[in-house]
Amino acid sequence: MTFWDKAEFFPPVCIRLLARKFPSGPPLSNQDISKLSGLTIFEVAHLSQQVDWTGVDVPTMRRYVTACNLDLENADAVHRARTYLRGKTKKGTWVPPRFSDIQRSPIWVSELQPCAIIFFRHASNPRTRS
Repeated sequence: MTFWDKAEFFPPVCIRLLARKFPSGPPLSNQDISKLSGLTIFEVAHLSQQVDWTGVDVPTMRRYVTACNLDLENADAVHRARTYLRGKTKKGTWVPPRFSDIQRSPIWVSELQPCAIIFFRHASNPRTRS
């Protein structure tokens, strides 16, 4: 899988839902990502709701992905993220992950739930799922 295949598989909204302070740790807030990336909170919030990388330049993409702590070139990190996102198949129908671990976060309603809704809509569309 090339870097660009991984970037396509992990759109910004997905990266945002996977953003953790450390693997399996608490989710990062938009403010945390902003501080780590040097992007404004508005830029982080905007990127976090995008279903693809269209219109995002490579330096911005790099800053965002790096701040979210997902290394697309680390095979173990990519495998862990893909396993988490695999969801389940129930009676032949794909069911996306529930993100139950981040639903307990104080930023769930304000920052993460809107991203999860966008992710679910995007992921449930068979034309957009890889």
